[in-house]
Amino acid sequence: MTKKLLALLLACMLVLVSCACIAVAEGETNDPDPTVGSEPAGDGDGDEPAAPVVVTLKANTGEGDDVVLEPDAEGNVTLPECPFTKNNFRFTGWNTHDDESGDSYKPGDSITITEATNVYAIWVYGDVELKYYKVTYDANGGEGETVDDSEYIENGIVVVMDNEFTREGYLFKCWNTKADGSGESYEPPFDEFDILEDVTLYAIWEEDPDYVPPVVDDPEPSEPSEPSEPSEPSEPESEVTETEPVVTETDNPKTGEAATGAVAAALAAVALGAFVLMKKKEN
Repeated sequence: MTKKLLALLLACMLVLVSCACIAVAEGETNDPDPTVGSEPAGDGDGDEPAAPVVVTLKANTGEGDDVVLEPDAEGNVTLPECPFTKNNFRFTGWNTHDDESGDSYKPGDSITITEATNVYAIWVYGDVELKYYKVTYDANGGEGETVDDSEYIENGIVVVMDNEFTREGYLFKCWNTKADGSGESYEPPFDEFDILEDVTLYAIWEEDPDYVPPVVDDPEPSEPSEPSEPSEPSEPESEVTETEPVVTETDNPKTGEAATGAVAAALAAVALGAFVLMKKKEN
């Protein structure tokens, strides 16, 4: 009896231990991931906090700490004179890339930003006179305006602008340094060139195959001209030659009928006279 009781107790203990192990295993499986639902620091995507929308001036191998400029309510920032120095180098302007391949600006220029932007100081070695050049866009038969107000430092990079000109019946093809298209051609918005002097770019056009000329209305009648003064009558000719009209039967068919009647009447009179004479001889 004692052995049976011990066996029963052992069996119950085994059942309890098995249940406990199963409960522990299920508890570990159902425990939520401590990282799930937590909000990471930063902008909510797990990245670092978004950088503030400011312009940071970089010395770009010059001496001096970065300068942070905050935009106004419209997102505009006016670039200052260079606060940095570099021995034996002269500051020439600002650029959005440290190798001068971006947009160039001078102190006093205003830029509009929508994100954090770095602007780098550009340096030139020695006491060199700085030269700036302009790019002029010519409609070359078109209408409208395409204006570039920028001044580019010598050897600076110019990215050609989009065309804003229009020409009826034509499509814009490209820019060219010659009006007849025989010079260097550039296509917006990615073509660029190094500027060494003032440059004029001409719009090059090609005929639009889908163009339909507009219908032109009839012109308005012109106003009648003022009557000219009557000329003096010419003197009549001294002699007037009258010509007798030539009458033909076809011109006046009734004339032929009258002549025929007259002949018949004459013949009747002759016949009547002969008859009278014959009567007298008989008597």
